[in-house]
Amino acid sequence: MGEVYLAQDTHLDRKVAIKVLPPQLVADERARKRLIHEAKAAARLDHPNICAIHVVAEEKSLTFIVMQYIEGETLASRIHRKPLGVRESLALAVQVADALSEAHAQGVVHRDIKPQNIMISARGQIKVLDFGLAKVLTQKQVIAGEAETELLMTEPGAIVGTVSYMSPEQAKGEPLDGRSDIFSFGSLLYEMVSGHQPFRAESAAATLSAILTREPPPLARYADVPPELQRIVRKCLAKDKGQRYQSASDLLIDLGNLKPDSEIGADSVGRAESNKVSSRSRLVFAAIALMLLAVSAGLYQLIGRGKAAIDSIAILPFVNANADPNTEYLANGIPESIINSLSQLTNLKVMSRNSVFRFKGAETDAQEVGQKLGVRAVLTGRVMQRGESLTVNIELVDARDNSQIWGQQYNRKLADLFAVQEEIAREISEKLRLKLNGAERQQLAKRPTENLKAFQYYMQGRAYIQRRTHEDLLEAMRYYEKAIGEDGNYALAYAGLADVYVNLGVRGYIAPLEGRQRAEEEARKALALDDKLPEAHIAFGQANVAFVPCNTSLADSEYERAIELSPSLALAHQYLAGSLAIQGRLDESLEEYIKARQLDPLSPIIARQVAFTYFFKRDYMRALELLWQSHNLGPALTTYLEIEVYVQNQSYDELLRELDQAKRERENDPILVFGTGMAYVVRGRRAEALQTIKELEEVSGASLSQAQPIAKIYAALNDKEMAWTWLQRGLSAGSIGIFIKDEPVWDLIRNDVRFPELLRRMGIPQ
Repeated sequence: MGEVYLAQDTHLDRKVAIKVLPPQLVADERARKRLIHEAKAAARLDHPNICAIHVVAEEKSLTFIVMQYIEGETLASRIHRKPLGVRESLALAVQVADALSEAHAQGVVHRDIKPQNIMISARGQIKVLDFGLAKVLTQKQVIAGEAETELLMTEPGAIVGTVSYMSPEQAKGEPLDGRSDIFSFGSLLYEMVSGHQPFRAESAAATLSAILTREPPPLARYADVPPELQRIVRKCLAKDKGQRYQSASDLLIDLGNLKPDSEIGADSVGRAESNKVSSRSRLVFAAIALMLLAVSAGLYQLIGRGKAAIDSIAILPFVNANADPNTEYLANGIPESIINSLSQLTNLKVMSRNSVFRFKGAETDAQEVGQKLGVRAVLTGRVMQRGESLTVNIELVDARDNSQIWGQQYNRKLADLFAVQEEIAREISEKLRLKLNGAERQQLAKRPTENLKAFQYYMQGRAYIQRRTHEDLLEAMRYYEKAIGEDGNYALAYAGLADVYVNLGVRGYIAPLEGRQRAEEEARKALALDDKLPEAHIAFGQANVAFVPCNTSLADSEYERAIELSPSLALAHQYLAGSLAIQGRLDESLEEYIKARQLDPLSPIIARQVAFTYFFKRDYMRALELLWQSHNLGPALTTYLEIEVYVQNQSYDELLRELDQAKRERENDPILVFGTGMAYVVRGRRAEALQTIKELEEVSGASLSQAQPIAKIYAALNDKEMAWTWLQRGLSAGSIGIFIKDEPVWDLIRNDVRFPELLRRMGIPQ
């Protein structure tokens, strides 16, 4: 009923999908109301496996929906290539079932579940689309008011949906509830595993007849499937809706408890993510507790054997034995929680997340990891979830000789983390023979959140924030906001959101003034909730130093407080180093960057910032060498300074190659437009360089978000007055991000009598 276009959101600089009524339906009032109904039905749902709705509007006789753009393929396209098999089918099916569970909980019945309405993103995440036929149930039925059901615009007894996936009651035009979607889900799962539709016949009428009267062939005819999976599909496809699963949550539980056969093996996918958050929370937090207990017990064995205590450790991301994207947050979240807890111990050096996660998915050798990260011990783990049961295997290895210090397997049911939290803190301090005061004991025992959904969303946001590209920053923002929506007291998520706004503002992806204000607002919320959270102090420091006018003394005190709270937190040393660079204290800055890199040697961000410090000290070749090394760790050209390093080294061909590569992945990124402009400057192509300035002006708009990059291009063109003009305009509009007075590009204006006054207005010490 609609036409869908790929479009560019010029306000947030992101790709979106726009669904509009085709010309033949523009005048159809019923079609118009149905499109609006689709938007309303989907907009009430906030779930990672449901396509997000941004806007619904009517303008100039056009009725349209702006929704999330998902890069990937439909499930129909994936099935068409070949049947998915049991393992992949379950990994995708649990995501669809989870989306249905959320929709039904909100009183929304989809009524058109089919492979064409399900997208698989490039990252393997399912997104359910197209709620155009959705039914919003009445108050008596579940939640919504009767007024909304009127938007459906279908006549009593009318048949809606896609024939091959209809439930019997849908085929007969009877009233529908969530059990109709469960029947469609059963048809979907059957087709994923076998490659065949369960009721497909030579005509639509024959297909409807088969749905009403015939049982589908057993799945075993097409694939080697566990008997339990056959039972689940059969129960979904029961003709009598009273004999089907009565809720999608019940279906999820059975999928999670599925007993795998030889094809799936011990690494069976499938996770029952029920809506009983308290139960799921206990499961995950118990796992975290066990991991921390395991680490402390292993360290105790070392001490007890008479060996020297471990003074440095790398906790690697765990193996996700389920091979299920929905449980990936466990494999990442448990070790990261351990890292955050142990980083607060004064006498233990703990490698940061960025460095240890470089080993994710690789065959790890403890000696090699120890040499690369400079640690004495390496902790590895393997996690498998089956329903509400969790199996965790732990191994602590001496990185000097690959000998096992300690290993343990845990098979656990639900447990209460709160009862063991104080015991964890006490045992860690005892086994490491640390003398902790009351405040330190309390800090180690605290829980960032008690909500599993919030924990999951936060971990998904963490996966995106590391890359720093525009799209990744927006995804991180979305997940942090969802985490806060689940737990409004989640201080760590507010700190993460502040970090996103700083990075968006500094790069000019949003107005720098907005970035500063929003970052400070979120950081203050984090501090109000937990003034002993290191990340909250870092976030507040960034809000006060990443934009001019800045307050470096306040920022430094925040970073120093974060280091006091968590000595092994590389991020605190990194941002303190950045503040010192702004102040022109380059030798001190380099010392802090070196400390940060010792704690996080594989971080592309820190590696680049070390390079920039040499750049400010005019050691251009050393800066370029370090920059090349950093490109092996993460995407290139995510900062303006990287481009300037190439320019000062006259490495034009290398710069052009990097720009071409980056543009394939990041269209219309202002950093790359700036890079193109600088390349034109050094090639003597002034007219083309001025054209890139026009492009940046268009990106800037009224916010002047690109004022500083524009000033840099004018400075490189030796146009002193235009460089001054744009710096002054940007400063007046609050649109200048991090300003480094020692950047070589400012040599043109450095000796101008106006330069000291400019620095004073920016709050930069002289």
